[in-house]
Amino acid sequence: MAIRKTGSRRLAVDGVAFRWRVRHRDPEPDNRGWRWSFAVQQADTPGGTLIVRLTRRHPRWDATTTPVKPVEVAKGIRQALAKGWNPTTNGSPFHLVSEVGHISEMDGQ
Repeated sequence: MAIRKTGSRRLAVDGVAFRWRVRHRDPEPDNRGWRWSFAVQQADTPGGTLIVRLTRRHPRWDATTTPVKPVEVAKGIRQALAKGWNPTTNGSPFHLVSEVGHISEMDGQ
């Protein structure tokens, strides 16, 4: 699954360029802004995708919630790499769960 370049942002992490974007899926009516995420791929050699699920509400539903910041994306990339994500190899997306700005655990592959 490739990340669209339209709306994506570049971010260098430890000398490697990545592209990331918040996944724009409309929240389900019953979840009130929960279950949103962002996706990451290596910019130069896109392969496997990293999906980071956020456990805080979407800013559209909660004005006190912070949007996704590049520092949070960088933390997610570093943790995923440490847990075995290979951004240059195609395959199933690699999933992480983020707790209010702190990437905490791997959800599964």
